[in-house]
Amino acid sequence: METDASANIQGRRFNLFDGRALANYVVSELQFIDPFNRRDLTRPELEALDAYLAVHKLGTAGVVEAYDDNGTTISTAGAQAQTPGGRAL
Repeated sequence: METDASANIQGRRFNLFDGRALANYVVSELQFIDPFNRRDLTRPELEALDAYLAVHKLGTAGVVEAYDDNGTTISTAGAQAQTPGGRAL
């Protein structure tokens, strides 16, 4: 039996990290990647991270602002992880 709540989460990606710690990490290190699988985070995911901080009154990290100012990660780990050679490392 499918409830409204379970229908709303199907097809969504979840990060099981402390939101404030993740936001502070990606901003301070300019590493806009998922630490679990090294996948580049999308801009909507970064916006959701800023929104999470606001909703839970956890301060501001300026994740989207940092991303927009830099436009890329310092490391290419996220991009390399998406290639067969990068996943083999």
